[in-house]
Amino acid sequence: MHILIFETTHFEAAYPLIRLFDVPGNQISIFCEEQTSRQLQWLLHDDASRFQWTIQSPGTSRRHFIGQLKQYIQTRQVDWLWLNTVSDNFILFAGLRKQLPALRMTVTLHALRSYIAPPLSLNLRRVVRVWGKKKMRARFTEYNVLSPLLLPFAQQHLPLTTIHTVPGGIFEEEKYSPAPAGLLRLVVPGSVDIRRRDYGFIYQLLQQAELAGLRLHISLAGGPGKGGTEWISRFRRFRGEYAQISCFEEHVEQPQFDKLIREAQFILHPSVLDTVLEDGAAESYGSTVYSGNFSDAIRHARPLLVPATLPVDPFIQSSVISYTDCAGLLDLLIQLHEHPRQAERYQQWALEVSRLFTAEAIRPRFPLLFSGITG
Repeated sequence: MHILIFETTHFEAAYPLIRLFDVPGNQISIFCEEQTSRQLQWLLHDDASRFQWTIQSPGTSRRHFIGQLKQYIQTRQVDWLWLNTVSDNFILFAGLRKQLPALRMTVTLHALRSYIAPPLSLNLRRVVRVWGKKKMRARFTEYNVLSPLLLPFAQQHLPLTTIHTVPGGIFEEEKYSPAPAGLLRLVVPGSVDIRRRDYGFIYQLLQQAELAGLRLHISLAGGPGKGGTEWISRFRRFRGEYAQISCFEEHVEQPQFDKLIREAQFILHPSVLDTVLEDGAAESYGSTVYSGNFSDAIRHARPLLVPATLPVDPFIQSSVISYTDCAGLLDLLIQLHEHPRQAERYQQWALEVSRLFTAEAIRPRFPLLFSGITG
């Protein structure tokens, strides 16, 4: 079977697909942007050369790249097109679906309300995008969302379609690195983006840890996103004898990103609950959008520290530690500092959860996608 994976920005969610479909008898082609290809090829290491890559160069428009995609499909025997991210040119993808009616196509949705019910706007660009999404909804019948938590909303608003829940993270035990002992280290993966995380909470945690004399290091594993430049500047001005923070003013490449997670014992995810990500649509974490930090936790087998109000996928519940406020989290961190064996237990639970997300464990859960694929 020849599977073509189209990806622009969510390379971390494309990687599991590649691994899940990468078995004898399958051919995999990948269409992606230059930066995405760089991250994916680092993750794949020597295996990257076994796949057919078509990379959108910086000077090529998305419209032209989609045209290349269509031509590639028409001149090769492609059995399945998996659109893992569609963030623009929706009308062209709707047209592609109409022009290639016999080809199986699956779309991964990342922000459900933006796709399903984008608000009306007088902005011409927004009007075109909303119209394109409407055309896609009328023509596509197979989707994927990254967590079962998103399934109720998707099923309610996309009736008469097939919706899968292939996760955005995969665990490869041969790449697992146990958490180091010593200084208590937390990592916050992802760009510094106020639409996604509460950085005021992180600053408050630093201040309270300093006052409590808790030796703590927090790494922000990402460059500036929306509102990130101001927060990075503020964090750089923070000077503590006990509590410290490191951050980056530019994009963090995958090798450095993975290194920062491996060096940490816990992933800190101070998620916001309600946000606006695309086209003015109000999204809710755990209902219409899902954080990639959960996928990071799966891939690296690290426990997660999250707000108690954040919905959590039942599959990973035992590797999640919830806090109600900053003082409660600080008390927990002090306990972990004073009782390292407790931290080790959390890390063992996280490893057991990640083992539920190996390719061999995931495939049997999705027979419509991976029937007959054993790896």
